[in-house]
Amino acid sequence: MLSRIVKPSVVAMMFLASITAVPQENKGRIDIHVRSANASEGIADVTLSLQGPYAIITSEALDRLYKPNPALTLEMRVRIDRLIASSPAVTAEELANAAMRMEAELLGLPVPNLVSTNPSPPPARLFGATDGNGNFSFNNLDTGRYVLIANRDGWFAPSPTGCSASFFARETLLSIIAKGGEPVQIDIKLLHGATISGRVWDPNGQAMSGVDVRAYCIEYRRTGLVLSEVISNRPTTDDRGQYRLFGLPPGDYFIGVTPLRNTTAPLQAAYARTFFPGTSNSINASLITATEDDDVSAIDIGVRSDATGRISGRAVGPALVPNGQPPIGDRLFLVPRDARARIDNLSVSFQNSSPDRASGRFEIRGVLPGSYDLIATMADDGPFLGRTRVDVAGTDLNDVIVPVTAGRSVKARLSADNGPVPFTMAVPASGGARGSNADIPAARAAPTTPVPTPTYRLALRSMELLPDFFERSVGSTTFDPSGTFVFSNVPDGRFNFSVNGIPPSYYIADIRAGDMSIFDDGFVPDTYSGDIEVKVNSNGARVTGLVHDTEQKPYASARVILVPPPSRRQNILLYKSAMTDAQGTFDIEGIAPGEYKLFAWKAIPGMAYLNEDFMKKYESSGQSITVTQGAIVTKDLVVIPQ
Repeated sequence: MLSRIVKPSVVAMMFLASITAVPQENKGRIDIHVRSANASEGIADVTLSLQGPYAIITSEALDRLYKPNPALTLEMRVRIDRLIASSPAVTAEELANAAMRMEAELLGLPVPNLVSTNPSPPPARLFGATDGNGNFSFNNLDTGRYVLIANRDGWFAPSPTGCSASFFARETLLSIIAKGGEPVQIDIKLLHGATISGRVWDPNGQAMSGVDVRAYCIEYRRTGLVLSEVISNRPTTDDRGQYRLFGLPPGDYFIGVTPLRNTTAPLQAAYARTFFPGTSNSINASLITATEDDDVSAIDIGVRSDATGRISGRAVGPALVPNGQPPIGDRLFLVPRDARARIDNLSVSFQNSSPDRASGRFEIRGVLPGSYDLIATMADDGPFLGRTRVDVAGTDLNDVIVPVTAGRSVKARLSADNGPVPFTMAVPASGGARGSNADIPAARAAPTTPVPTPTYRLALRSMELLPDFFERSVGSTTFDPSGTFVFSNVPDGRFNFSVNGIPPSYYIADIRAGDMSIFDDGFVPDTYSGDIEVKVNSNGARVTGLVHDTEQKPYASARVILVPPPSRRQNILLYKSAMTDAQGTFDIEGIAPGEYKLFAWKAIPGMAYLNEDFMKKYESSGQSITVTQGAIVTKDLVVIPQ
């Protein structure tokens, strides 16, 4: 669902390193020093776990078992290379299987036949803890690779900004081979957590006890902004209305109060969830920045008693059941229509409070004023959905009708400039598939019946910020060797396509419904007729270059993003990205002709480059570039500090 618990509070930090110990007079040694990232002092009492030895897997042994798919983009190859470098796989066969699984996931393809292997027992695990100076040594180690895990409550590994900078932040090192019999030296840098505290009072100025206080960060999705809860501890206020959030990773947070949790006061049922500094609308919430060792106090929140309304009515579906009254699920969803909204499960999911659900009746309470999409399901995860617009002004809405129907069938034809869509005859893993990235059977055939399986695949994607099940509700997808894909049970909404599995030099040239291009703005199933045509061109442009810092030194692991002009930034298909290698170079292929800007960040949270407000801060740091079909352009960039 939309909100997720980013990290549990049991483990405060994990550090993962792939290490190769070599013998020093038949045995090896690993010396570990753990210190603060912003100071030289060592950190005591850090728990260390060392597991190994794993076999040393040569590149020659792996090359015999795993050949990368040429359709992988540079960024995909980087991810697989990192997996290979850091995986604790015991044998080359297990490592090859892990690489093939990731490759299939990245390309949206079925997992191929894996290398047969007998599962190896896990190697032994050794434990230790750092001394007062932050030091510890593992001695008498056999030759091999080792995985080191370090943790201490309240400490975190430095990570990219955003919700990923949290409890399970990981830092991966390449295999280290000691030379001349010297011990392996590992230096671990940690950041100490922060604290945010304050008081909560009710609309009459009285202290509120027993209410939840939560910290949220912004998670950037391709469809919008999502509030993601970060849990170190989830405190309730004491008898004086005080709370204290401790052990938070350094970062930016929204602080919200949930009056309806753990309360015995009936009056609080009329109170709204309120964000600092005192707003029930998350759009108006203020960010709190907490740095390492910071103690941010006086984050006081006055809970709002905004007038709320009740919505009641019926879900009807005459095409589905004889009496036109489908059973309704336990949950209903109210999704704000404001594109700036920041939503999570707590704000959009409502329990059906109607005592009579068999007739399709529903009732939801405590709805704040606003314009929403009301979504009802026959079961909690579909497959039949109903959706209607409601406008709430602080009063009750009665007799609301939500039509629940099966989705439409959408046909899309994929064509390439250099020939028909290639396909093979393969046996599906099961008779039928759900979801646009699953196996694509021609029909619900028996498991032994081969069906055409396309090499290039169309995937249907929602362009709206809606609950995750909304996109997953698309049923089985069929493929005809003529190049036509049929997506069944597509619900109401705005959608677009992506193409998986095409070679790196290919790009989507256009998507058309009849005479109209829907490439940038997508389509609504109810407003078109006939097949949609997705055109792919094999001669995309290519941009290469070097990323360096302000001292002209090459910058490794920078994230390079190719961004379309503002008038086309709703089209996620025009964006391209790559990671720089150890020499600071990057290579982006399969670019559609047009105008773009190039950006290079040290770190960027998720898909923040899709957010208008985020990009405003960095617009002047991008370099303009124009590419034509098949062109190769070289551009050097200065990394943007984050």
